[in-house]
Parts: sequence; C-alpha cells; structure tokens
Amino acid sequence: MPNKFNKDHETDLGFGVCPFTIDPKIVEITQFHKTSYHFEAKVYTVNSGKWRSLSSNVPSKQFRVFWAQVVVDRFIYWCAFDPMTIDNELPNHNFIMSFDITNENFGVVELPDCLRRHSPSQLCISKVRESLVILEYDSFVKCACGVWMMENGVEKSFTKRFTVEAPPYWSKSITTLGFRKSGQPIMEVEIAHEQSELVVYEPYTERFDDIGIYAITESFVVNSYIETLVLLG
Repeated sequence: MPNKFNKDHETDLGFGVCPFTIDPKIVEITQFHKTSYHFEAKVYTVNSGKWRSLSSNVPSKQFRVFWAQVVVDRFIYWCAFDPMTIDNELPNHNFIMSFDITNENFGVVELPDCLRRHSPSQLCISKVRESLVILEYDSFVKCACGVWMMENGVEKSFTKRFTVEAPPYWSKSITTLGFRKSGQPIMEVEIAHEQSELVVYEPYTERFDDIGIYAITESFVVNSYIETLVLLG
C-alpha cells in the first residue's frame, strides 16, 4: 500500500506490529489540501480484517505529516509541522507525531528550538538501532546532514551526534537513507547527472567507503527490519 498524492489530498501510511497481541496494524492518514487542513485517520488490524476511524485521537486539527515513518518500540513516528505557521509567515513549528500501536492513540513529541524552527522540507526521520533520529539538512542542495538522536526516549532530549559534510570534489547532494547497526550512516551520493552510488560514512574518521552499488538518483531505498515469526495472510 504505497503513499498516495493528488491535488486534493495526500494519503500517508504507517505500519507496525503490536508487541503484546502480535497483531500487525496499518495506520492511514488522509490530509485534504483544500478544506482548512482537514484530515481523516483510520487503522486496519490483520486480526479483525477491518478499518476503523481514529480521527478523534489525532492531537491537532492543523498539521502536515511527511510520508517517511519509523517504528521504535511500540510507537510509529512521522515528521510533522503546523501549516498555519507557513501560511501566516510565523516561525516554523516542526514536531514529531507518534502513534502508540498498543492503545491506538496519537501523540506529539516536541523538538529542540533549532529543529522546531528549521525548514520542514529539510528534516527527515530515521532511527539507529532502537533510538529515534532526526536528520537535519543544510538546504535543498543537501551538502551537509546533521544527525540528532533522542536520548532515553525523553521529549526534547535530542543531541546532535555528528554532521556529515560532502567533500568539495563531489559538488553534489548527499542523502542519508538509513544506518548500520554500528550507527554508520548509509548514504546516497549523486556522482553525475541522475546517477548516484551508495556509500557508508564513518563518523570518527570522517571517511566515505564505497559499497559499489550504483543506480538512478533518488531510486535507492534502505529499510530496517526485525526478524519475526508472524505470518501475514
């Protein structure tokens, strides 16, 4: 079930497995662009085989969710922002929206001020092992990426671990796609027009190691996984 977008609305999805019931769940958030940021939220559970409305549980009537999601413990997380700040030319209000897979409630995780006021389109969510991570890009060109990690699950406790800067001889964008178990970022580097390669960045030596995989720019996808005995279908 891919995320969907058209001129009237956008549908974003989240997926996780309840750690107590081992019941896989899909969360669907539909955001309508022409009706004062109206939205609808639904959840599908494999055990029930049905969709149920969750709109009353969403924390705010005014928000925009970005499609990327991560699952940490029993929570699904998305980057989000208050669109009214953009429309009214107010300081940005970015935050993280969470969904508790166990009780099916939404919540908000506030960010440090420097991330809260950053350009929404230049933030991305990820994780290192079971720790939530925010990626902070310097601009649309993506020549640098700051890696912020939430400490001990405490709200606003994000600490900047390191910054990845593209070497000047690349002169192209870098995108963090995910992390190894060791915490090393796996990155896409644009090396020519519409051509990219995968590299691994070592924060301590500041060295980039080529993996030897090449593809069309923005076609790489890296996902984390957890082994499970749950059978779907």
